[in-house]
Amino acid sequence: MQVHLTTTQPGRTRAWGLHQRSTDRLFVVSGLVSIVVYDGRVDSPTYGTVNEFKVSDRNPALLVIPPNLYHGWKNIGTQEALIINMPSALYQYDEPDALDLDYASAKAAEVVPFRW
Repeated sequence: MQVHLTTTQPGRTRAWGLHQRSTDRLFVVSGLVSIVVYDGRVDSPTYGTVNEFKVSDRNPALLVIPPNLYHGWKNIGTQEALIINMPSALYQYDEPDALDLDYASAKAAEVVPFRW
């Protein structure tokens, strides 16, 4: 199992990520974060659904994000946010399981119907 801790400064957005094989499990240790998940899988019964979760150390939750869902977060608090991720698979440097899409890009605006 792999576990890593990431930080995000106030006002900073980290999006969009998508994994084709791995499931992310996110837990906010400190700070206030808006985590957004978008289902762009055409064959899914929840196709087109956007979910937004406000998670913090005062409102804790473990978010489980299955493969092929775009997801990202924004620190909407006033302090640095600490987020633990426990992905279901180890990172493979020779074959990364990550399709990143810059949230501010024109492509992201076409793919994900959510604006930070």
